[in-house]
Amino acid sequence: MRKKTKKIVWVITFVLVLAAIAWAVAELTGQANAAAADAGDSSLEMEEITMEMIKEPKPKNNPPPCDWQKEKGLRKDIEANNAAYKKMIAKAKSESLSGEKTSAGTAKAIKASAADYKKLQLEYAAMWDACNCKTRSKLAHELAETRIKNADVVAGGVDEEKIAALETQQKKLNDTRHEYAEQANRDGEIAPEDKKAMKADLAPRVQNLMGNVGELMKTVTSLMTNIQQTATKATKGGAFGAFSAVSSLASGGSGLLGPVKSLMSMVKSMSANTESLDADVQLLSS
Repeated sequence: MRKKTKKIVWVITFVLVLAAIAWAVAELTGQANAAAADAGDSSLEMEEITMEMIKEPKPKNNPPPCDWQKEKGLRKDIEANNAAYKKMIAKAKSESLSGEKTSAGTAKAIKASAADYKKLQLEYAAMWDACNCKTRSKLAHELAETRIKNADVVAGGVDEEKIAALETQQKKLNDTRHEYAEQANRDGEIAPEDKKAMKADLAPRVQNLMGNVGELMKTVTSLMTNIQQTATKATKGGAFGAFSAVSSLASGGSGLLGPVKSLMSMVKSMSANTESLDADVQLLSS
């Protein structure tokens, strides 16, 4: 009887521990997906600031014959898309924190918004191409692709492959923006009033973005520590390591830790890109 009681107590304890592990996995997964949404929000801000840096070229002689009415219309549509997309990111984060991932409906809306944004940016690129403003056109193309990769991360959460793809695309956007800034500065294309506006409006936004990326880095660092500690505690029992809940924490590839490490890599890259963004704003506004 005593042996039977001990067995029952052991089974109950075993089940309770597994339940605790499963809860921890769900909690950490939700936090990781929320952090991915935060990364998407910081990427959005970087994209918006980059867009604000694309100014009408005003050289002293022979200004390009661009369709300025079309440029203003497309810019207005792009800004409206950005505002709606930012709300979707907030919703995705909220859903992740209350569950484990973004809902299917929100994910679908995020992808649709990104597709619409890409169409607008490709029209914007074509408009610049038509008046031979090549670096502006190239930058619009990279903004279009960055938004698609951004949406993949926000909608899909901590997916290692998608995060790596966004990191790569952000680097392309960074390099193309720097190319544009150097060319526009070299050719004296930025009017004094635009320089003044960039210094007043964009410089403080870049500083704020730097702070946000720094906070995100702290969040992801803490998350990695919690994942590793939870995995260590779970595997101490030996037998628990066979369960998928533990495996999803302990494995570095298909589990949670690998994608979160990938997220950390992207956030570090974003930090460097934000410093480059600051340098480009300073270059164009000086």
